[in-house]
Amino acid sequence: MNFNKAKVLYVKEIKDASRDRGTLLTVFILPLILYPLLFLVSGLLINMMNKSEEKLVPTIAIAKISENQSIVSLFKKSSKVQVISSLNPMEDVKEGKILAVIEAPSNIDAQLLDEKSVPVTIYYDETNRMSVKAKNIVSQLLEEYEKEIINQRLTRRNLDKSFLNVIGIEEISVSSKQKRAGFIIGVLVPYLLVILLYTASMNTATDITAGEKERKTIETLLASNIR
Repeated sequence: MNFNKAKVLYVKEIKDASRDRGTLLTVFILPLILYPLLFLVSGLLINMMNKSEEKLVPTIAIAKISENQSIVSLFKKSSKVQVISSLNPMEDVKEGKILAVIEAPSNIDAQLLDEKSVPVTIYYDETNRMSVKAKNIVSQLLEEYEKEIINQRLTRRNLDKSFLNVIGIEEISVSSKQKRAGFIIGVLVPYLLVILLYTASMNTATDITAGEKERKTIETLLASNIR
């Protein structure tokens, strides 16, 4: 390649691109103004969706557990979920009729009273946002129920619940809100600018190659060693 000719062509193309208002708009104005605005709007929309989902009470079903078990009354009394009956709960979860299914041994209370470890299975659809939310709520309720059972076992042994808390870890950040915001902006903005400027510059690169070919000029041939 003749680098002197390539340099001339490069300078020429840069001048052409800088004279074109459309190119300047695409390369600089859109990445710096429009794209951040699009990210802001998308963030607001996601926030609105999350708030609307928080108001919804997910429906769940309980399988293979007797109605007189305490874990059943735990979920029925909770205002975070709605327990409904289902003849085929697994299929209903797949079809989206219910959002999660809890499965445990039918005599779970007796096993817990014997201080055994009881397996509890949660079935959900990971492709459904509300089903994932239902799974998280059920897991949280089960964790609270587990803590209650542990406290009962400690009480029977005359042990305080602090017996299980060997080390209390507390994490405190000393940075201010302004510093945290500056850190996030400093990390994200450079990457966004590089990616967006590169994406916008592809229009100019495409015009230099495919555009030259369509116009039957092929100025890039001048940079070759052809005499």
